[in-house]
Amino acid sequence: MANANEANPTHCHLPPNPFTLGTAPYDAYEHCVRLEQELGCMADFTPTMAARVLGHALRLAPSDAGCDVLAREIMDCQGDPELLAGLAHLYVYGMIRVFYNLKGPTPSVSSIQSPTRSFEVVANAPSQLPAPPLATTKELRRLTLIRDESCCVFTGDLDMDTDPAVIKAKRASEPSRRATVTNVAHIISQSLSPGIGGMTPAAVSRFARASSPAAVLERLGDFSARHHLGSDDLNNTPNAFTTSHTAHLLFDRLDL
Repeated sequence: MANANEANPTHCHLPPNPFTLGTAPYDAYEHCVRLEQELGCMADFTPTMAARVLGHALRLAPSDAGCDVLAREIMDCQGDPELLAGLAHLYVYGMIRVFYNLKGPTPSVSSIQSPTRSFEVVANAPSQLPAPPLATTKELRRLTLIRDESCCVFTGDLDMDTDPAVIKAKRASEPSRRATVTNVAHIISQSLSPGIGGMTPAAVSRFARASSPAAVLERLGDFSARHHLGSDDLNNTPNAFTTSHTAHLLFDRLDL
């Protein structure tokens, strides 16, 4: 697993252009390569930071459609450092950080973290009152343990509260598996409905149609969270999995 410096865009130089010459992603990536060499400060991002966020976002886009949309957004900035910084800010706070929870490795998603029904609306929509979680933390843990066969999805380590006979039987066939403390981890743990602040007026005006995390995920990630989760609630099994405490701590060290 990468360490914090390797995962942080400020420490990860852009590699040579991986896209096909003459395509929109190729041209957008070239913009990022040039921006990486510039000096100065754009809002809360330096040109280097913005370039690396956007360049790596192109390289690691979750789908071709999402990559193409991001490429068009980069090109539409026409090299304006302020707008490129705003776009990078949107990507960090609207896509990357919605998967990071500041409360630690055992978050309990509250009602204010449950997104409204604006998932399928890319443009801004009026705020709605969030729905309360459909499952308690205790019930969610019970359901995820059943689905994940009482083990960490990364390491295969068994939850230490599992029936001792089951642990013994599984370790008989796989001696390397150990019993340990496990937690419920949420895939998306930050609210998706509030607007994203911290941008300059020009950037806010330019990216008004993608001003919430839900809209950013859908527009730039080609990913409708509500469609995949099956509801407006973050506290459900499609959005959670069982993990050992150690595995979760290693993820937190990525310092996203």
